[in-house]
Amino acid sequence: MKRRVRAVRAALSAVIVMAVAGCTVPSEGRASPAPAAAAVSSQEPLIVAPKVVEPKDARSIAACDLLTPAQLTSLDLLPNTARPDTSGGARTCGWKSAKDANLAGVTIATDLAIGGLEGLYLTRDTFEVFEPGDVGGHPSVRADGNRGGRCSLYVAVAEDQLLSTDGNLAGRPASDPCAVSRRMAELVLANLPHLR
Repeated sequence: MKRRVRAVRAALSAVIVMAVAGCTVPSEGRASPAPAAAAVSSQEPLIVAPKVVEPKDARSIAACDLLTPAQLTSLDLLPNTARPDTSGGARTCGWKSAKDANLAGVTIATDLAIGGLEGLYLTRDTFEVFEPGDVGGHPSVRADGNRGGRCSLYVAVAEDQLLSTDGNLAGRPASDPCAVSRRMAELVLANLPHLR
């Protein structure tokens, strides 16, 4: 799970670097647009993520508290196997499956620097799978390195808060790889208060 969080952070850091590289600073110190020759594509507008209509707030909730024990049980996860991780700025929690040793996990990132869902849209070409969607009325994206059994699903909780769920961290083959990830995200969203 740590590798997945680091990979997403690396991709989103690249967005920040690209955004900074897109400006030049003239001698008087004001930023101005880079010349057209330096632009990646001066003809095509940037693709932007959909806006969050009814934002929720996950800032004060620990990742292992995003799902209740009853919800974890309904997902065939063992509540007493929670593994929290707060390294690197994002809050992550993983649980073991009741069926086998497979892990499922959630990550919540509430740091403006990652760029939220917008950051994923700006780096969409770095993913083999990039499938926009909707989960519980919130814009989402499945962004993965392969089309196998894993489904890394990213949901915009608010413009600056991003939820990531993966119901099959082992990547085992599944008829619908996103079924558990989607259900996890729906349950988390239902538990969150509205942003004030």
